[in-house]
Amino acid sequence: MGLHYINIGIESANPELLKTVGKKLDIVKAEEMIVHLKNLGMHIHGTFTYGIPGETPEDQQRTKEFFERTHLDSKQESQCMPLPGTIWYNSLSDEEKNIDFANLEDSDFDNPALVGLVSNYFDSSSIVFFIISFS
Repeated sequence: MGLHYINIGIESANPELLKTVGKKLDIVKAEEMIVHLKNLGMHIHGTFTYGIPGETPEDQQRTKEFFERTHLDSKQESQCMPLPGTIWYNSLSDEEKNIDFANLEDSDFDNPALVGLVSNYFDSSSIVFFIISFS
């Protein structure tokens, strides 16, 4: 009985990118919390989002190193995209809504016009997070 599994939405190890998406996560405190929870025997699953506007290859590497350093039990890696019904998606023009965000390559985010497009409309409600726990 009790809580054995926690899903933590880290998204990025870069605090500035977290601010970009309106996520109020102190990455240092998150790492300390993970250590504490692991010491209690918890299974920790982390979720990470790549392609946040402004993210660099160095940011991606920093996030991967965070996963390795914290010894999370499992992870989910997702590509950032505007989801229908979010403020970001609803702010797009009809032409912009037709961009196939699901099939973009990482290199597509090197396009300043596309990065400008997503960064102008990005907010914290544009990413869906969920927490799973089993008792």
